[in-house]
Amino acid sequence: MTNQIFGPYHSIEKAVAAVNILELKGYKASNITIFSSENKAVELDEQTDVNVEGESTNNESFRDKITSIFNKDITPDYNIHDKLMDYGLSNKQSEKYMERIESGEVLVIVDDELRMGNDATVKTVTMEVDAIHSD
Repeated sequence: MTNQIFGPYHSIEKAVAAVNILELKGYKASNITIFSSENKAVELDEQTDVNVEGESTNNESFRDKITSIFNKDITPDYNIHDKLMDYGLSNKQSEKYMERIESGEVLVIVDDELRMGNDATVKTVTMEVDAIHSD
């Protein structure tokens, strides 16, 4: 999987414009993911037809922390940092982008191999054989 990172963008409007341009260039909406803070995720989801991942910037409450200590069956949430790493970013890159997302910026990631008209499973290979002609 080859992913391209666009942004981070400082506003929802710029992120939506970037998504629209990417779709016009032939990227499928299902291959575009937006990462943002939770408060921007709802608006981004309403304005685009792509996958939107929202990170809650609210800290876990003291009660939740105590409960998770005593209840070992609760697994930690799968957060955006982990999702960014799943997209092929290094731990350091994921941390850098998480800081920017938490500060209100929006990140767009596109799977470049799955662009419309660029199906990696369909490769046409042709061979030409030299023919011997006698006069």
